[in-house]
Amino acid sequence: MCTVCNSGGCFSSNGLISQVFLEKTTHSSFPANKELTTKWASTDSTICFVSSRLQCAALKELSQAPNIAGSPLPTVIGPGPLGAPIPQGPRCIICSIDQIFIDKKAQGAYTIKLVLGVARNGTVISVEAQGAPTPEIKSRIEQQSQQWIFEPYLKDGVSVNVRLNTSVRVNVIKPR
Repeated sequence: MCTVCNSGGCFSSNGLISQVFLEKTTHSSFPANKELTTKWASTDSTICFVSSRLQCAALKELSQAPNIAGSPLPTVIGPGPLGAPIPQGPRCIICSIDQIFIDKKAQGAYTIKLVLGVARNGTVISVEAQGAPTPEIKSRIEQQSQQWIFEPYLKDGVSVNVRLNTSVRVNVIKPR
């Protein structure tokens, strides 16, 4: 079963790509990676994806798809809201974050300040969340923000690293 697809094929699980857009479906495997996300591309021999950094792995062609029921899938990344205003400065391409967190120690709406270091290629190289109600929520927000991708920021026509201050608003609820 394919779950996340792009023109390079579909993830059947973390560690397996099925190229379903060819005349004959082919399958390739790669070492499963707990940081795998849905921001990926591949060639015939390599898969690369963006998590907290760009990661690549060799692909091994398989004669048939293995039976791997229950294998973990990559984290799904959703688009931003329609009609959102165009930001000044670095422009985010993929910047999704959970809006609701469940935590035993906190409840309410919080505005979390983020200080991001964005590399000249648009990937996030550092992030610090300030104002999170618990260390667990701080960690989860930082992990999700590490996967954001920005258009490279140009200064005098040349892409440069940039430091960005922004904030996100989240709601925290206590479990019953």
